[in-house]
Amino acid sequence: YRKDMADAGLTFNDAHAPFGVWDDLDLPIEELRPLMLNRHKLSLQICDLLDVRTCTIHIGNGDLAFGELNKVDILWECVRRSLEELLPVAEKYNVVICIENIWSPVNTPERLLALIDAFKSPYLGICYDSGHANISTCKRDVENNAERQWAKFGLKTVWDDKILEKLQPHIVNCHLHDNHG
Repeated sequence: YRKDMADAGLTFNDAHAPFGVWDDLDLPIEELRPLMLNRHKLSLQICDLLDVRTCTIHIGNGDLAFGELNKVDILWECVRRSLEELLPVAEKYNVVICIENIWSPVNTPERLLALIDAFKSPYLGICYDSGHANISTCKRDVENNAERQWAKFGLKTVWDDKILEKLQPHIVNCHLHDNHG
Protein backbone atom coordinates (compact mmCIF):
# COMPACT_ATOMS: atom_id res chain seq x y z
CA TYR A 1 0.00 0.00 0.00
CA ARG A 2 2.77 2.37 0.91
CA LYS A 3 4.54 1.61 -2.40
CA ASP A 4 1.32 2.12 -4.37
CA MET A 5 0.86 5.50 -2.72
CA ALA A 6 4.45 6.52 -3.49
CA ASP A 7 4.14 5.30 -7.10
CA ALA A 8 1.06 7.51 -7.48
CA GLY A 9 2.93 10.48 -6.00
CA LEU A 10 0.61 10.57 -2.99
CA THR A 11 1.28 10.91 0.71
CA PHE A 12 -0.93 11.08 3.77
CA ASN A 13 -0.97 14.21 5.90
CA ASP A 14 -3.32 12.96 8.59
CA ALA A 15 -5.42 9.98 9.54
CA HIS A 16 -8.81 9.50 11.09
CA ALA A 17 -9.39 6.55 13.40
CA PRO A 18 -12.55 4.45 13.20
CA PHE A 19 -15.52 6.24 14.74
CA GLY A 20 -19.10 5.68 15.69
CA VAL A 21 -21.02 4.55 18.72
CA TRP A 22 -18.94 1.38 19.22
CA ASP A 23 -15.58 2.94 18.25
CA ASP A 24 -15.57 6.23 20.18
CA LEU A 25 -13.47 6.73 23.31
CA ASP A 26 -16.55 7.20 25.51
CA LEU A 27 -17.76 3.62 24.99
CA PRO A 28 -19.01 2.61 28.47
CA ILE A 29 -19.79 -1.06 27.86
CA GLU A 30 -16.87 -2.81 29.54
CA GLU A 31 -16.92 -6.00 27.46
CA LEU A 32 -16.67 -3.94 24.24
CA ARG A 33 -13.97 -1.52 25.36
CA PRO A 34 -10.99 -3.85 24.65
CA LEU A 35 -12.09 -4.23 21.02
CA MET A 36 -12.48 -0.47 20.61
CA LEU A 37 -9.12 0.22 22.21
CA ASN A 38 -7.39 -2.42 20.08
CA ARG A 39 -8.80 -0.83 16.91
CA HIS A 40 -7.36 2.51 17.98
CA LYS A 41 -4.01 0.97 18.85
CA LEU A 42 -3.91 -0.64 15.42
CA SER A 43 -4.81 2.71 13.83
CA LEU A 44 -1.88 4.35 15.60
CA GLN A 45 0.45 1.58 14.43
CA ILE A 46 -0.77 1.94 10.83
CA CYS A 47 -0.14 5.69 11.07
CA ASP A 48 3.44 4.98 12.03
CA LEU A 49 3.89 2.50 9.17
CA LEU A 50 2.66 5.17 6.72
CA ASP A 51 4.68 8.01 8.33
CA VAL A 52 1.51 9.78 9.41
CA ARG A 53 2.09 11.78 12.59
CA THR A 54 -1.45 12.84 13.54
CA CYS A 55 -4.58 10.73 14.01
CA THR A 56 -7.96 12.24 14.76
CA ILE A 57 -10.06 10.24 17.21
CA HIS A 58 -13.64 11.00 18.23
CA ILE A 59 -14.34 11.23 21.92
CA GLY A 60 -17.96 10.32 21.24
CA ASN A 61 -21.39 11.72 21.84
CA GLY A 62 -22.92 9.04 23.99
CA ASP A 63 -25.87 7.06 22.70
CA LEU A 64 -29.24 5.96 23.95
CA ALA A 65 -28.08 2.38 23.24
CA PHE A 66 -25.88 2.78 26.34
CA GLY A 67 -29.01 2.87 28.52
CA GLU A 68 -28.29 3.85 32.12
CA LEU A 69 -24.62 4.35 31.25
CA ASN A 70 -25.46 7.27 28.93
CA LYS A 71 -24.55 9.93 31.47
CA VAL A 72 -21.98 12.63 30.81
CA ASP A 73 -19.91 11.83 33.91
CA ILE A 74 -19.77 8.10 33.13
CA LEU A 75 -18.84 8.74 29.48
CA TRP A 76 -16.27 11.32 30.52
CA GLU A 77 -14.56 8.77 32.77
CA CYS A 78 -14.49 6.30 29.87
CA VAL A 79 -12.79 8.91 27.66
CA ARG A 80 -10.17 9.56 30.33
CA ARG A 81 -9.49 5.84 30.75
CA SER A 82 -9.25 5.39 26.97
CA LEU A 83 -6.68 8.15 26.61
CA GLU A 84 -4.76 6.83 29.58
CA GLU A 85 -4.33 3.55 27.69
CA LEU A 86 -3.83 5.03 24.21
CA LEU A 87 -1.36 7.83 24.90
CA PRO A 88 1.58 5.48 25.65
CA VAL A 89 0.85 3.75 22.33
CA ALA A 90 0.75 7.11 20.56
CA GLU A 91 4.11 7.96 22.09
CA LYS A 92 5.55 4.58 21.08
CA TYR A 93 4.54 5.23 17.47
CA ASN A 94 5.26 8.97 17.56
CA VAL A 95 1.69 9.87 16.56
CA VAL A 96 -0.31 12.75 18.04
CA ILE A 97 -3.88 11.85 18.97
CA CYS A 98 -6.12 14.74 17.93
CA ILE A 99 -9.44 14.83 19.76
CA GLU A 100 -12.14 16.46 17.67
CA ASN A 101 -14.75 19.02 18.63
CA ILE A 102 -18.24 17.82 17.84
CA TRP A 103 -21.50 19.17 19.37
CA SER A 104 -22.21 17.14 22.45
CA PRO A 105 -22.01 17.86 26.18
CA VAL A 106 -19.35 15.11 26.23
CA ASN A 107 -16.99 17.07 23.96
CA THR A 108 -17.45 20.78 24.61
CA PRO A 109 -14.34 22.93 24.18
CA GLU A 110 -14.03 23.08 27.96
CA ARG A 111 -14.03 19.29 28.21
CA LEU A 112 -11.49 18.92 25.39
CA LEU A 113 -9.24 21.47 27.06
CA ALA A 114 -9.64 19.70 30.40
CA LEU A 115 -8.24 16.55 28.77
CA ILE A 116 -5.33 18.48 27.28
CA ASP A 117 -4.63 19.94 30.72
CA ALA A 118 -5.03 16.64 32.57
CA PHE A 119 -2.63 14.69 30.38
CA LYS A 120 -0.15 17.44 29.45
CA SER A 121 1.16 15.19 26.70
CA PRO A 122 2.82 16.26 23.45
CA TYR A 123 0.94 13.30 21.95
CA LEU A 124 -2.49 14.83 22.60
CA GLY A 125 -3.86 17.77 20.64
CA ILE A 126 -7.03 19.11 19.06
CA CYS A 127 -8.54 18.54 15.63
CA TYR A 128 -10.64 21.63 14.97
CA ASP A 129 -13.67 20.85 12.81
CA SER A 130 -15.20 24.04 11.42
CA GLY A 131 -18.49 22.47 10.40
CA HIS A 132 -18.93 20.85 13.80
CA ALA A 133 -18.16 24.17 15.46
CA ASN A 134 -20.75 25.88 13.26
CA ILE A 135 -23.44 23.45 14.42
CA SER A 136 -22.58 24.44 18.00
CA THR A 137 -22.58 28.20 17.51
CA CYS A 138 -26.19 29.25 17.42
CA LYS A 139 -29.79 28.20 17.79
CA ARG A 140 -31.47 27.76 14.44
CA ASP A 141 -35.12 27.94 13.45
CA VAL A 142 -35.26 24.15 13.19
CA GLU A 143 -34.00 21.45 15.51
CA ASN A 144 -30.42 20.53 14.72
CA ASN A 145 -27.92 17.87 15.74
CA ALA A 146 -26.69 19.82 18.77
CA GLU A 147 -30.16 20.17 20.24
CA ARG A 148 -30.93 16.49 19.68
CA GLN A 149 -27.59 15.47 21.20
CA TRP A 150 -27.96 17.57 24.35
CA ALA A 151 -31.58 16.44 24.74
CA LYS A 152 -30.39 12.81 24.94
CA PHE A 153 -28.83 13.78 28.26
CA GLY A 154 -31.84 15.79 29.40
CA LEU A 155 -29.80 18.99 29.08
CA LYS A 156 -30.52 22.37 27.52
CA THR A 157 -28.16 23.04 24.61
CA VAL A 158 -25.22 25.31 25.38
CA TRP A 159 -24.41 27.41 22.33
CA ASP A 160 -20.82 28.58 21.85
CA ASP A 161 -19.51 30.98 19.22
CA LYS A 162 -15.93 31.06 20.57
CA ILE A 163 -14.90 27.46 19.90
CA LEU A 164 -12.01 28.29 17.56
CA GLU A 165 -10.63 30.92 19.94
CA LYS A 166 -10.82 28.54 22.90
CA LEU A 167 -9.18 25.59 21.15
CA GLN A 168 -6.65 27.49 19.00
CA PRO A 169 -3.60 27.11 21.27
CA HIS A 170 -3.89 23.32 21.04
CA ILE A 171 -5.02 22.80 17.43
CA VAL A 172 -2.80 20.34 15.58
CA ASN A 173 -4.94 19.74 12.50
CA CYS A 174 -8.26 20.83 11.03
CA HIS A 175 -11.28 19.48 9.23
CA LEU A 176 -12.46 22.44 7.19
CA HIS A 177 -15.84 22.28 5.54
CA ASP A 178 -18.88 24.45 5.03
CA ASN A 179 -22.32 23.56 6.26
CA HIS A 180 -23.76 26.97 5.37
CA GLY A 181 -21.89 28.68 8.17
